[in-house]
Amino acid sequence: MHERICFAGILPALVVLLAGCEIRPLDPTTGRAIVEDEVQAFDAATFVEENWETRILPLIRDEAVDLSTLLDELADDPDAAAPFGHRVGEGSLHVRVKGEGRVVRVDTTSRAGVIIVALPQGQEVTIQIGPVIRGTALRDALPFASFDQFVNQLEYAGVSNALHARVMETVLSPLERSALPGREVRFAGVTALRDTREIVITPVELRVVPTP
Repeated sequence: MHERICFAGILPALVVLLAGCEIRPLDPTTGRAIVEDEVQAFDAATFVEENWETRILPLIRDEAVDLSTLLDELADDPDAAAPFGHRVGEGSLHVRVKGEGRVVRVDTTSRAGVIIVALPQGQEVTIQIGPVIRGTALRDALPFASFDQFVNQLEYAGVSNALHARVMETVLSPLERSALPGREVRFAGVTALRDTREIVITPVELRVVPTP
């Protein structure tokens, strides 16, 4: 004898159960269900916007060391930059620097444009002017933007990209590049200090000094 399974009683029960369920979309970053006002996927542009004036600029621009002075001190003390920098793991020390110098060359042969600036003591340094900004020095100089503050590598990389976008929008886009050669500029930014013979700066401030 075979038993017959009756679905007549089961189906109404399933309908009742499903009626009490709420179907929610999944957060694409965490894979968790989105619940009411729960903060959703991390937005790097918002992170930069909320921190730019209150934390990022004050740290880099206002707590930077004069680059000419630092280079002189490094000749005698290899650790002279430590109070002005932040290191990610075993990587380079990312140092907050500022200074003034004369633009001796503008190189925009690639999208990763740069200007070469001669400091008062004669050493030349490179300042990135984009539109492509290479490296992650700006992000890596921020103690509050370390990798463990974010969910994954995509968020971490997004912060660097958003920082570069902010620099392009507020600092570099207004520059008239063709008028820069021979002009004095004042800068503040970050350099990944590997070799003092080749200083590459990602700026958060870059202004032409008015002529008298």
